[in-house]
Amino acid sequence: MIAWLMGLAAQAQAAAEPAPVAPADDGLDLIARLGIATGLLAIALILLVLEFFVVSGGLIGALAVCAGIAAIFYAFTVGPAAGWAFMVATPILAVLVLNWGLRRLQRSKLVVQATVSGDAGYRHRAHEIGIAMGARGVLVTDAFPTGRARFAGGEIDVAVRGATAGKGAEVEVIAIEGPTVFVSAR
Repeated sequence: MIAWLMGLAAQAQAAAEPAPVAPADDGLDLIARLGIATGLLAIALILLVLEFFVVSGGLIGALAVCAGIAAIFYAFTVGPAAGWAFMVATPILAVLVLNWGLRRLQRSKLVVQATVSGDAGYRHRAHEIGIAMGARGVLVTDAFPTGRARFAGGEIDVAVRGATAGKGAEVEVIAIEGPTVFVSAR
């Protein structure tokens, strides 16, 4: 029984010890493999920078990610320490390059720098000729339900709420909603 327990303990200890990592059999020494991994990482960073200047639909960015992953895998052929160093350094460098690129892109001429204020864009003609809520005018045409009315500042197209009104009827502005001026017959 003791021999059996000793055998189990030996098997557990052997299972707990990491298996030795076989070096890559590509005929290169450690320095050359580390240089290749560093070169792949440099290519990944260059591709990531290039992504900010070339419209590629993300293809160059995907190639940069692939090159970064390849650099990490190739660094593990040098040894676990180099692999983990690349595993930590690659995302940090990628974040730094992305941060630089996004800040540069904000100041770029590729991005429109104009600001749009609340009063920019659509401005109704009613405001230009001084028509506001409660303004009174006279219909120039029949309104079934839309027509044209003359106010103190000029003429404008209106829509009658409620009953229709004929030419010459007095109207009062009850609402201005978007492009439509609503009036009611008096």
